[in-house]
Amino acid sequence: MSVLVALAMQVAAQPAQRRREVTQADLHAMADACHVPHEAVVMNGSEVVFRGGPNVDFTQTECVLRKVSAVVSMNRTSFIGNAPASEEN
Repeated sequence: MSVLVALAMQVAAQPAQRRREVTQADLHAMADACHVPHEAVVMNGSEVVFRGGPNVDFTQTECVLRKVSAVVSMNRTSFIGNAPASEEN
């Protein structure tokens, strides 16, 4: 057990890898690879937003999340389901 704790502490103490800036062209390439429309993966300021729609295939969602997480630090992640947003929001 103490070996696992020591290993976890060592990994946590490692400096975070510096990741390059993601461009909209990068997101288009990810969308193409995952077979989703370009409009589904967009930059919103410094955030990457994926809007898969209510009928999105979950394998497509998994593909997009895998590709985005490979190049973007995902310290803060929010999931808002796949139901249409209300007009009040």
